[in-house]
Amino acid sequence: MSEHDILAQVLARLTGIEGAIAQGRAETTTLIEGVHTALDGIREDLAVLGGADDRIRQAGQNTRDEARAIADSLAAIERLLLKHGTRLDNLERRLPPA
Repeated sequence: MSEHDILAQVLARLTGIEGAIAQGRAETTTLIEGVHTALDGIREDLAVLGGADDRIRQAGQNTRDEARAIADSLAAIERLLLKHGTRLDNLERRLPPA
């Protein structure tokens, strides 16, 4: 085997290695792009879920505020009923027995 044949074989193997490296780079790039796409999707999902969480939290706060307002109204009505009940009791005491 001559030097020329040996160099040709080495060159052929180097060419094959370079091709394998280029293919590996292409596959790695494709995989990385897939990971970026998946991460972008996850980020979008988190943004949507975060917005939904904020809306749910705000709805809960609104419900608590409405419940407080109803409780305040009921307390005011109860005070009025007690006040008028007391006044009615006083009026009934003033009436002569029948």
